[in-house]
Amino acid sequence: MLHVDLAKAFSTRVLSIWVYENGVLLDDSPFSTFTSAMEAVGYSKNSVAARRSIDTGKSIGGRYTFYSKPLK
Repeated sequence: MLHVDLAKAFSTRVLSIWVYENGVLLDDSPFSTFTSAMEAVGYSKNSVAARRSIDTGKSIGGRYTFYSKPLK
């Protein structure tokens, strides 16, 4: 199987990024891009931290968690 086919099979496009600060949803959530989500929490728009931690429950800066779906 070609690398391109494997990449397509395993890639996912997140359309909404829900950001929580200490378990409380941010007022501006959901965000449509990782860039806008990172800027909203005061981090560099070039940071990949949100991409790496989305849906893991790991916090960024001890305060922010990122999810592809809203928490219930």
